[in-house]
Amino acid sequence: MLDHYTRYLGPVAQDCRDRTPGWPMRLVAFNGTPAHNGRFFATCGLGQHSARMPDGCNLHCELIFAGMISCGWC
Repeated sequence: MLDHYTRYLGPVAQDCRDRTPGWPMRLVAFNGTPAHNGRFFATCGLGQHSARMPDGCNLHCELIFAGMISCGWC
């Protein structure tokens, strides 16, 4: 998953791992984006966990979102 992200979003700028047992998720920030004063973030591992939908199906997903560099986390 991370190889796919870096191919399209650029090199990893910051990598925050959740150390909670049984919850191997990371939040990764990328530096190679064209957005002025912005940065893209993505989860890595969130899709290993499922959410049950009202129709009984399980949903697995990763998130990609944009934020401003001035947000404090960057």
